[in-house]
Amino acid sequence: KQCKKGLNPNDTNYNKDIVSGVRKVLTKNKAASGKEYDAITRRIGDGIVPMTYTKAEGEAVLKNLQSNKDLLGKNAAEDTAQRVVDATTETPIMSEVVDRLGNYIQIGIKPGAEKTWGQLREYRSELGKTITQAQNAVKNGTGTFAEVKALTQLKKAVEKDLEAAALASGDDVFAMWKKADANYK
Repeated sequence: KQCKKGLNPNDTNYNKDIVSGVRKVLTKNKAASGKEYDAITRRIGDGIVPMTYTKAEGEAVLKNLQSNKDLLGKNAAEDTAQRVVDATTETPIMSEVVDRLGNYIQIGIKPGAEKTWGQLREYRSELGKTITQAQNAVKNGTGTFAEVKALTQLKKAVEKDLEAAALASGDDVFAMWKKADANYK
């Protein structure tokens, strides 16, 4: 049976055509949202953005680290309170999961931690990449859903801080944010 535009689901190129079309749309949306985000960055400027949501979520994830065996690691020798405390410092610790989460938690709760809107946007992008890596680690058995959940919660908190900063900058900037965010997602 033929589909619209003459595509045949039994044709081996069918999926390639669909994937290619979807990639083109996603690339176009990403480029559009990037330009919109850049315009917002210019409008907001280099002022420091309050990281209220990011800090609160970082503290919540840290609290979860203290009791979540999946995040602490399977090795009993690694299960110490000191390792969890170290997760908020720049001291390397033994669990790769706690290392990764600790580094991201630091950004929001480290004393004096502050970022401009542009820097916070870059942090969100970095979290997005790390979430993808964590999801891939779950697929190949080297990661946990708890890590993906914690990173996703941190990313959502950063997005709330970005949104709050856009709203505080005026209705026009907030409208730009909503449009860019819709294209980004």
